Amino acid sequence: MTGNLKKHISTFEKELSLKNQAIESNVSAIALTDLEGEIIYINSTFLKMFGFDNKNYFLCRHAANFWNKQTEATEIIKIVQETGHWSGELTVKKKNGSKLITLFSASIIRDNSKKPVAMMTSFIDISKQRELENDLETIFNSINDEIAIFNLEGQFLEANQITFDKLGYTKDELMQMTVMDITPPEFRETLREQVFEKLEQGGGIVETVSKHKDGSLVSIELNIRPIEYKGNPAVITVARDTTERKKTETALKASEKKYSTLVENGNDGIVIIQDYLLKFVNQKFIDISGFPKKELIGSPFFNLVSTEYKELSMKRHEQRFSSNNIPNNYEIDILSENGSLIPVEISGSVIEYEGKPANMAILRDITERKTMEQKIRETDLKNQAILNALPDLIFQFTIDGTIIDYRPSPEIDTYVQPKEFLGKKVNEVLPKEIATGIFSSIEQVVKTTKIQRFDYQLLIDGKMNYFEARLVLSGEDSILAIVSDITERKLAESELKKSEEKYSALVENGNDGILIVQDGLLKFVNSKMAEMTGYNLEEPIGTPFLEYVNEAHRKLVLEKYEQKLENGNNNRSRYEFDILSKDGNKI
Repeated sequence: MTGNLKKHISTFEKELSLKNQAIESNVSAIALTDLEGEIIYINSTFLKMFGFDNKNYFLCRHAANFWNKQTEATEIIKIVQETGHWSGELTVKKKNGSKLITLFSASIIRDNSKKPVAMMTSFIDISKQRELENDLETIFNSINDEIAIFNLEGQFLEANQITFDKLGYTKDELMQMTVMDITPPEFRETLREQVFEKLEQGGGIVETVSKHKDGSLVSIELNIRPIEYKGNPAVITVARDTTERKKTETALKASEKKYSTLVENGNDGIVIIQDYLLKFVNQKFIDISGFPKKELIGSPFFNLVSTEYKELSMKRHEQRFSSNNIPNNYEIDILSENGSLIPVEISGSVIEYEGKPANMAILRDITERKTMEQKIRETDLKNQAILNALPDLIFQFTIDGTIIDYRPSPEIDTYVQPKEFLGKKVNEVLPKEIATGIFSSIEQVVKTTKIQRFDYQLLIDGKMNYFEARLVLSGEDSILAIVSDITERKLAESELKKSEEKYSALVENGNDGILIVQDGLLKFVNSKMAEMTGYNLEEPIGTPFLEYVNEAHRKLVLEKYEQKLENGNNNRSRYEFDILSKDGNKI
């Protein structure tokens, strides 16, 4: 009997030792308390998690002392005592006063007779996981594009805040809808076919129209990708409003057509020289040289320059690619087809033509000509899924403006190298006025917790670049700045404004009366027309044009008007008739 007892005792001690080693080496912080919550044991992980180095500090102290909210601790202990178990997220306090978010569980320990003897609790630190989730959610809801996730039937599963804001629906409303509910009927079938086609190809971009809650229709570019969401096949879309881009494209096409007409029909000869060969010539240069176009294109330009000026012109052509200190204008003689010398004034500038450097030369008879403006490049919009799809830079600041992290962009260069800005405040890196704007935006983000937008410009590699920064709160002491390059949009807006101002000045300051008639009604009169008739600019608008025509001439004017509508620009006509001023006089 004594031998068997010793054997049982030895086996029990070994089992107890193994269990103790398992608890002590567990990756979870484990504590044992009595039934009232007083700590009787903690493992090493618990000690490390709470930032202490002496287990005795905890022993015989109530567990609630180390929880962030003691009232919450008391309630949880009560639940465990009553039900035998509780689990969930719990915030605890470390030795230094900082807080940890933990995954907490507690259970009653019973003896062999099922009588409660103690409570066992475990803590898993999930603070970093929650911080990462919060950062991703902040970025997701701060992106300026509409991002949504659908199931394969088109039902909304998730969307970012900008989607709700732009569509005008609440989250609860939108989650009950499908993508076809926000698509006008006439676009649904086409969109359905395009979506399935792109999903079979692994993703892609389509253009369609979305219908907002207020009934307004908006043109969008939709970047579609198949994904797995919560274990099921799904679709993620990034929608970008293309309304302004299409307006800009239309304006740009009109501008290109206008300048193309000027180039082809202007009084100056224009050529593009690349690798010493003529790549483009306009009609005026063909007229000046007398050579047919097919003989000029691809031929050496400097074969057309007289012997006297050939060395000078070649030297200045080569220098133009490497130096800015070249005279803008100089005179040379070119050889015409009949062998005569034609004196021209030539000005040149370096451009990019078909992806390579080239020299654009303008040839004229003595008079100067302004340097031709470079065409505005069409924005190349690239949409990919969420962060990887964004062409934006993302910076992380502390609330005092220190740059602590960043995500590079494949399309935007940083102002300086990362080693020169990481760990520094923005006023140590950026120009004063930009740093001041960022500090002001950070202050507003902290104060209001709302997104702040801030536009600024920087000279990078000798070129002025324009940016939009969107600043959002990320955590208690962190700010995320999402920076977009808006240079092309700014340049397009500037060019369009200049064009509108120029033609508006021509119309308003001309010496002729100008009016626009549509459906027989006056839609516009310029200042000269108002001055001639004695009306102000608003009085005639919307009234029948024939009321201002002398009755004897109305039939003639009506016939000419109808002929013009029928034949359009092919029927240019000039004729005389009398108009009536406000006081009844004939003009």
